Amino acid sequence: MNDREEIAELVALYADGVNRNDMEAWSTIWSEDANYSLMDGMKKKGRDAIVALFVKVMESVESMVQLVHNGTIELDGDSATGRWYVSEQQGLGEGKNFFVIGVYQDRYVRTSEGWKFAERHLDLLYREPRSGEMGGTAFPFPVSKV
Repeated sequence: MNDREEIAELVALYADGVNRNDMEAWSTIWSEDANYSLMDGMKKKGRDAIVALFVKVMESVESMVQLVHNGTIELDGDSATGRWYVSEQQGLGEGKNFFVIGVYQDRYVRTSEGWKFAERHLDLLYREPRSGEMGGTAFPFPVSKV
């Protein structure tokens, strides 16, 4: 795999960890001293603090599907920057549901374990509340069949 493919895989692993609520897998994608900021001003520094935030946020989520769309990657030796557009369907319980479109702005660093997030910032581009129950059925993430 070349650098661009490895970074795109890193972005995919992020979304996969969110969709499966897999803290263990999600925690492996961060550099030790990474910076992370989400909408609503949530900011954390350091892998352990970032993972603790992820656990806290996901405790309030009944269902979440994050889809990664187009992105860009600019390589600069052992570091790189990127921008990725995402959409999410968020089921937060108690009739609080949202459809979100956002953009992640990233900085990556090559480590001895491969590319990792050094910084990841999410900005919202669109947020639509879905009051009451979602119109469809949310299913739990399936158990792997492979």
